[in-house]
Amino acid sequence: MQSKRGRGGRRLIVLTGALSIALTMSACAPEPPVEPIASSIDDLQAEATLENFFELLEDGDARAAALMTDLDIDIDAEEALLLDDAVYSTVDSKPELVEVGEVKVSGEQAQAEVSYLVGEATREETIELVRLPKQGTVPEHWLIRLSPETVGADIAGAELLPEDTVYRINGVDVSAAIRAAVDDASATGGTPRVLAFGGRYPIDVTVPGSDGFTDSFVLDVPTFSGGDSPDGGFADFVGEHGF
Repeated sequence: MQSKRGRGGRRLIVLTGALSIALTMSACAPEPPVEPIASSIDDLQAEATLENFFELLEDGDARAAALMTDLDIDIDAEEALLLDDAVYSTVDSKPELVEVGEVKVSGEQAQAEVSYLVGEATREETIELVRLPKQGTVPEHWLIRLSPETVGADIAGAELLPEDTVYRINGVDVSAAIRAAVDDASATGGTPRVLAFGGRYPIDVTVPGSDGFTDSFVLDVPTFSGGDSPDGGFADFVGEHGF
């Protein structure tokens, strides 16, 4: 005698069939693209380099920050006096990182969209990095690329002041750095530029001689790597005093 199939059996067949169809469709669906692990690591390392760099600037450690760039400089030389801790740690409006946005890595080069503050002004820049291979005990790492012709503060006008003029920033004599920048203006495209990161530098100027005087002004360095003072800087100062 043939038995009759119950409703429960029919439901089981329907569910089993639906599950088979779902599994088949899932197997046929294209898998989402997987980002290469190496690329992700490169992006993170470049981003971490920028975060560390801006943290050093914010903390006033300009010498250590300079070593994270590709600038060929001697941080103990006279032209780097404005990077000294005794100077930069006392400067107001040092750069503060807001965000590291999209990072694009291509081989040994990288570009990152970065926003940061200098004082109350928000800056948005594309910053370039270059990767150096492992050398001896020094592991592979990224450096921030800076142009020697545009890095630092524009001090055009300083060449018009007497050679033995004395410059101080918060009591620290930085005259040697100013004179070195004036004497080697050709290294920065013809415009004297003193190596300095972003911030507000109060400069006390003592001009010697019988008609000498002491006065001060603020040198604003508007971007993390330098730039022209929006208030005229040295050029306005020497103009006001008739040089």
